[in-house]
Amino acid sequence: MYADMSRSDCLFSLKGGPSANMYQMKGIDQDLCDKCAAPSCVQPVICKNLDANPQKMTELYREVAAHPKVKKKHL
Repeated sequence: MYADMSRSDCLFSLKGGPSANMYQMKGIDQDLCDKCAAPSCVQPVICKNLDANPQKMTELYREVAAHPKVKKKHL
């Protein structure tokens, strides 16, 4: 993520791969995650213990969009 808030024409750019869309997503039961040996929560199938609610990510996008110095957003 890049944000230069020192300029009056602030540009917000979110860079990353598919996991960038998983901002603050985690397991529903952390004990299960601690015991899990799988290298990924989403490959080859999405784990049933993964809380895939995008609410935190959406809130972050809204906060950035509402910031008075942000003029453009590229996601």
